[in-house]
Amino acid sequence: MCILNFLFLLKKSAYLTDVKYKFLITIQSWGERAFSDSLQGTMRPKFHSRVRPVRSDNMETEMGRSWITEILRNLLFSLLILSIPSLVCGAAQTAADEQDSPQLTQQYNQDSDLTMLISEMATRLFSNLADNDPRTGDLADGLIVCTFVDINKLSRTSSFGRYLAGQLMTEFQQRKFSVIDIQKNLSVIVQPRRGEYGLSRNSDEIADEISAGAMLTGTYLEGRDNIIVNARILDNKTAALLSSATLLFPKNELTGKLLADSASARTKPEEFVYLKKLDY
Repeated sequence: MCILNFLFLLKKSAYLTDVKYKFLITIQSWGERAFSDSLQGTMRPKFHSRVRPVRSDNMETEMGRSWITEILRNLLFSLLILSIPSLVCGAAQTAADEQDSPQLTQQYNQDSDLTMLISEMATRLFSNLADNDPRTGDLADGLIVCTFVDINKLSRTSSFGRYLAGQLMTEFQQRKFSVIDIQKNLSVIVQPRRGEYGLSRNSDEIADEISAGAMLTGTYLEGRDNIIVNARILDNKTAALLSSATLLFPKNELTGKLLADSASARTKPEEFVYLKKLDY
């Protein structure tokens, strides 16, 4: 009865079609009827005579074993029949998961590959420094990281260039370098139902002066199948090249989306372009 209620609920929730519902009901009813008949058959008296026949102990033992075996056999058969609905539902869910799996795997691989390439670029920049000691080396006076720009137009960038800069900040900080974020707000902006904001690209909301000894920046060139990325670390006082690295990034669905929102900085004469002053 419990199984019948379970199947009825599945049907009402549109999880089972009418054909599958009738099929499972038929099999379930057949299994219960077979189980009931087998019980009645095994428990039916074998002798209807008023005179009790004489049986040996061995015969009674064998009959007892046969009765128990029959009960277990029918019980297992009934459990198998009653497990069919869960097997059908599980198979349907597995098939749905397998259809989504390739897309999720591909997206994960692209994200992972991009992160590993940026980490490799940071390793090369770190290795090419003349003195890479975070406390006393070339970057001891602090490092700021700027957005990577299009090599053909240095005032144009995209989400790809901004993501490169943000991830390289993380990579150098994890290597114990003093990394300074120039996007930090002078104060936290709090807006109801929206959140608390601590970063900004508005010149009125960030510090006028930043003290840093070096700058990490770079360019990218979009090709047919790859994106050529060149990163460099410059001395803020002498503009000397302290380190550099070039790496090829694959052009796939992820990087294509990051490059799609390319936009240029405002450079019209009538508009004010803010330049951040660096304190050496």
